[in-house]
Amino acid sequence: MQIEDLQDIANALPGITYDIKWEHNLCFCITTKIFAMVNVDSIPTTCSFKQSKEGALALLEQEGFRPAPYLGRNHWVQVDDISRLSKQEWKVLLAEAHACIFQKFSKSMRTQLLNEKTT
Repeated sequence: MQIEDLQDIANALPGITYDIKWEHNLCFCITTKIFAMVNVDSIPTTCSFKQSKEGALALLEQEGFRPAPYLGRNHWVQVDDISRLSKQEWKVLLAEAHACIFQKFSKSMRTQLLNEKTT
């Protein structure tokens, strides 16, 4: 898995933007709200992402996963190497992360973001 593969997966989701924060984190956002971030300077490449409470608890039982620094209490999980997961697993996890943040937007904003994706 490469960072570009994660970007390809994220690009299929509505409202996606990217930003570099804290000098070395490529942030996957919905407008300005982050749902995943990749540390581009780490070797191997790490990724932190939002999950539901249940999803986070299940992932934390697996090898290579830990609560994300500073955000773990809010159900963010960090994987120690993005290659630990298959493309299909990343599709599921990034869709879940996206959904956790997407649902926080107003109904009208969600509709607008969905309409932008289809046009």
